[in-house]
Amino acid sequence: MDRALVAVLAASMLAMNGCGNGEDGSGSGRAGPSAPGTGRTAQPVITANSGLGRATGRGDPPKAQAQVGVDCRTMLGNRDFKTTAEKMGQVASGGGSEGEKAIARVCEAAAKANMRNFSGALETAQEAEEDIGAVDRSLRPEVEALLYHTAYVSAAAVGDDSAAQEALARLKQIGGDVNVYIEDACMVAPDPAALPECATVTSSPTTTGSPPVESPTPVTPGPEDSRTEPEGETTPTGSPADETSEPPDTENGDPQPTES
Repeated sequence: MDRALVAVLAASMLAMNGCGNGEDGSGSGRAGPSAPGTGRTAQPVITANSGLGRATGRGDPPKAQAQVGVDCRTMLGNRDFKTTAEKMGQVASGGGSEGEKAIARVCEAAAKANMRNFSGALETAQEAEEDIGAVDRSLRPEVEALLYHTAYVSAAAVGDDSAAQEALARLKQIGGDVNVYIEDACMVAPDPAALPECATVTSSPTTTGSPPVESPTPVTPGPEDSRTEPEGETTPTGSPADETSEPPDTENGDPQPTES
């Protein structure tokens, strides 16, 4: 019995030690305390919109380009950013069309940014921007949204304020809620004050949280005030109404003012 118990306990300890992420942390999509170059435990995660790889207008997009977009969206959604960067890098340097390569570079850049390789992400995003015109028009809006989201966050992270403002301007042209992009950029910027838009997301809690609940302030009626008191409202002690008014009848409806 003793030997069997020891064997069970040993097996349990081995199982516990074997649990957890891989050595490289791939697939988690989180930046832990050991993230290189930073002590922060939180960072934005750049993923593709649900429309990436789908036509936004009439006509059928090239199937190969659409497939690269769908693969990008799926892989970023799985948050295995290391594998995503590797595979999309292979597509970008492969023998596909310029449109396929441009979409792959955008996806590779986003994956690099999610691994906090912001300088590499910005460089890859800038390369992708040069060929973005090769992407089919029906697919381009979603690809550009991912491209400039990545470029904006990466430029903010490396302190390239000029490139960050250019990317933000493009995001505004595309449309949508730019506050989401601004929050991401300000989260990684070494000096958020260098980005004027960060003031809109780092203001006092009263502008972003729930409004405070205000307590009603009792009003002391003057001699000339003959208004009817609402049911359940208490007249302040010491007011003239204490000497002339009867307690409100809460069972028979609203109280009636007392004749002077």
